Amino acid sequence: MPQTTILGENMKYRVIPFAEKTGARTLGFGTTPKKWAAMSPAQKWKLNDGMLRRQINKGDSFRYIGQDASKPLADRLKFDLTRSELLRLESRGVPYQTVPSSEVMRVLGRP
Repeated sequence: MPQTTILGENMKYRVIPFAEKTGARTLGFGTTPKKWAAMSPAQKWKLNDGMLRRQINKGDSFRYIGQDASKPLADRLKFDLTRSELLRLESRGVPYQTVPSSEVMRVLGRP
């Protein structure tokens, strides 16, 4: 059954709590945090793309809650998985909604 999938930076402190509080879901990690941390960017991208494709095939709508202001720019420049998710949605003609920062703030109590 189609639902809404939340995308954005910082799964633990932003994406998962936002999804839980709004009745949506996330792509998840697809593995344990320890295994995820040990994966190369290419492995993470491949795993993430499979999860993204599953949600697209289920007919989900997508909402993007934006970047995590606390994430160092250097980390984002090394590997920006969230941006790649948005680019993949765009390339597949799948629309997504950018959630206004005021809504993110209201739901999470922080940006």
